[in-house]
Amino acid sequence: MLGKYEMHSSSGNDVWNPSSVSFLSNDSVIVAQHDNMEEKNNRLNVFDLNGSQKKSIAQGVVQPLGVATTQTGHLVVTCCKSKRVKLMTSEGQLVSEIGKGQLGWPYGVVVNSRNQIIVTDVFNDTVSIYTMDGRKVKSLGSTASPNCQFRNPYHVTVDSRDNIIVSDSGNNCVKVLDHSSFKTLFSISSTQHCTPEFQFLPSKTRNSSVKSSHSFINPSLFTRLRDPRGIAVDPSGNILVADGSGRICVFDSNGLYVRNLFADFEMVKFPEALSCNPAGTFVVTELNTNSVCAVKMFNLYA
Repeated sequence: MLGKYEMHSSSGNDVWNPSSVSFLSNDSVIVAQHDNMEEKNNRLNVFDLNGSQKKSIAQGVVQPLGVATTQTGHLVVTCCKSKRVKLMTSEGQLVSEIGKGQLGWPYGVVVNSRNQIIVTDVFNDTVSIYTMDGRKVKSLGSTASPNCQFRNPYHVTVDSRDNIIVSDSGNNCVKVLDHSSFKTLFSISSTQHCTPEFQFLPSKTRNSSVKSSHSFINPSLFTRLRDPRGIAVDPSGNILVADGSGRICVFDSNGLYVRNLFADFEMVKFPEALSCNPAGTFVVTELNTNSVCAVKMFNLYA
């Protein structure tokens, strides 16, 4: 672990419900924190990679759920109070607003290489693409979608080809969409290596004297993604997914399960938001049932 910032939310200080994280630079990250009850807790916090807080910005100006950075160093923030996406300077000054009257509860946000803003809407079950000047390019899904294309989509990111990766929380899966046609390339819902019916036990727990047909566990209990939240792409193109089971699962660029990121469960118990930079620095935010918040930094290649 490179660094960690941890505290109890009841102290009323610093980190409260860290719902999203993004890299500001190679050596700093920005965390969106929101609180529906106390306006003073709504702000953006900047940390270095040792876990030290550098500053807070936009306190009371925005009720942020998602945060991303643009190629010019500006911030793109989803605001659940105004139901808009706000473009801000790196110091938190408002530049413009996007999506007025179009969004129900904007949450996840990312900026692709074409400088387009991609935002998820949890209430309207949509993923929308905007230009920086606020023009809507495309909207995918709807609450009336017969095939439930998205159901409560939370976080969103893009890969090196600008394919859109969405944590489709209500459908318990992650969907990868083509960057130009916006069609679903594949969906990730399982962490199993074998067939959909059976997941064999690891070799160290399998009794070699027992036939393999009897050595399986129920995949519905152990191998399905549950309420996926934060997602990120590492420098190798692997897709990292935080889910409600307290895991961070690693899938390759084709959606095949590779492994869980941490063998030690104590490292990260309640992952919420994820971000990874090209150097392999990986950041996780946590919020557990006792309102203990954390921002943790790791080196994937250590």
